[in-house]
Amino acid sequence: MRTRTEKAAFAVAFGAVTLTTTWIGVRYADDRRFQYAVLIAIPFALRQAALEIRITLQQLWRRFSLAARRRPVVVKLRGSLDARTADRTARYLDTALKAATASGLTIDLTRVINVSRAGTAPLIATARKATRDHVPVTVRGAGPAVRQALHDAGLDHLVTHLSNNIQP
Repeated sequence: MRTRTEKAAFAVAFGAVTLTTTWIGVRYADDRRFQYAVLIAIPFALRQAALEIRITLQQLWRRFSLAARRRPVVVKLRGSLDARTADRTARYLDTALKAATASGLTIDLTRVINVSRAGTAPLIATARKATRDHVPVTVRGAGPAVRQALHDAGLDHLVTHLSNNIQP
């Protein structure tokens, strides 16, 4: 697979070669039939070159616009994290993890009242997926009871940074 830089260089080179050969063909060809064939091919070649350049510029725009946004994705959980809410929490965290880039994922537990063993499962699964995808995870705002539950579940070993020091 080619990198974005290689794709950009290919698009520019393709456009330059297309324009140069078209110009040479029109300028120096003695045969009228060849000139007409080249004149008919010009719009197609220019369209292809423009398409390649447009695709490359879109890719570069996405790259630099994502690079400009270096803030982590913040997920604010509230209420109780238990077996009843585990599926919904897992879907919510999976969606947030897909949106997170190298800047990271922050899980805010300020408004979480309590956490059961089943409620820690989505947090642990998300932390493991983030580790696999090289996305740093931060847990912040956990109260003493929540911190103790997360420590007992082993989440403190999976996250990159722990605000409020998750260790009890």
